[in-house]
Amino acid sequence: MGGPFELVNGKGETVTDKDVITEPTLIYFGYTFCPDVCPLDVDRNASAIEILEERGQSVTPVFIS
Repeated sequence: MGGPFELVNGKGETVTDKDVITEPTLIYFGYTFCPDVCPLDVDRNASAIEILEERGQSVTPVFIS
């Protein structure tokens, strides 16, 4: 996994890795409707970002569905 990518956002606009990844980034691939597992994953990712920020590391979360 890795390398350049090109996706379409909810507004129909093209988004590339250069638009999204401007600093260390936590990328999560999920579903827009996922009532069971996704909330747990999102909470875990938020906790990870908080821990990293407490350690002085800025991280940008990106959700791709």
